[in-house]
Amino acid sequence: LASTSLCLSVGISHAAPVDPWIGWYAGGNIGYSWGRADTATTVGGLTGIANFGQFGFPGGDNSTRSNVDGVIGGVQSGYVGRIAPHWLGGVEADIQWSRQKGSARSLFSGNTTECTSSDCSFSSLHDVTTRLNWFGTFRGRAGYETNGVWLYGTAGLAFGEVSVSGSNTVTLLDNSGAPDVVGLFSRPFSYSQFKGGWAAGIGAEGLIGDGRWRWKVEYLHIDLGTINGGIFGSAPFVQVNTSRFTDEIVRVGFNYRFGDSSTNNAMNAFAADMPVKAMKAPPPAYLGWTGWYVGVNAGYIDSVGRTNTDATILTSSSAANSVDIATTATNQFNMVPADSSAGGGLSGGAAAESPPRRP
Repeated sequence: LASTSLCLSVGISHAAPVDPWIGWYAGGNIGYSWGRADTATTVGGLTGIANFGQFGFPGGDNSTRSNVDGVIGGVQSGYVGRIAPHWLGGVEADIQWSRQKGSARSLFSGNTTECTSSDCSFSSLHDVTTRLNWFGTFRGRAGYETNGVWLYGTAGLAFGEVSVSGSNTVTLLDNSGAPDVVGLFSRPFSYSQFKGGWAAGIGAEGLIGDGRWRWKVEYLHIDLGTINGGIFGSAPFVQVNTSRFTDEIVRVGFNYRFGDSSTNNAMNAFAADMPVKAMKAPPPAYLGWTGWYVGVNAGYIDSVGRTNTDATILTSSSAANSVDIATTATNQFNMVPADSSAGGGLSGGAAAESPPRRP
């Protein structure tokens, strides 16, 4: 028996399940932010006040911390891929509109005898307002996913525009009688800068329904570093710089995944066109010839004694010209005497079978 194997080109009739996480997405968010702006101010000294002798204002330094808080909202977009059975990674960019604003005031003051009455004082009042007009980030995300919830860490670049404005006012007083203002110097200032920095945080994101929509909750820390100001006005001049701007952000949002997973789509298309070789038929079972056996037999005898028969096949009827083609001889030994008769007996032995040739 021969076996036949067939090779069939079979299209896979069902697609592999789509990973609901993998693919490009976009969404929106809203939240609240607690910013901090540290502003450093240097006020120049002042001498020689007209009509007041040699009043000496020594100048000085002070610092101001502003709480730059407010509502934020924006949009984000990115890509998520699977890097291990329970691990996801991706990138995300977002841009945020911000109503963060904070104002603060600081003061330094002192006394001096370098004036006509030998009893004078001064004060320097610094008012500052800081705003975060907008900001954005470009970050990587990676973390563990289970039961449709992804817990991740995130870090990357941050950027935004910070504006600072305010004024510094120096007041000189003669205290020899009733306090008398003998000098008032106000110096306004304003500056704004687009600044880059870094961002880091943690978050959670989860599937909604079939995974086309996802919810998210996220915390970010942003550090935009120093915001450069400048020197404003003349004596007494004011030098103002924001030494550091940081932001703590909490926001919630939703993401929408576009299309199916490109990876799964590619695999499905590849699998649908891939020929599948049918399983070979198993080799036929042996027919059962091998092994020991026992049985019975029967036969027929029609003469007595031994008979020898010789035959020769010739090419011609003439013996002189004939050529032998074949010869045969038959020997028969008859067990039953006298007339024709039937007989029988027992038999036994062993047999072996060669295995069939495999295709």
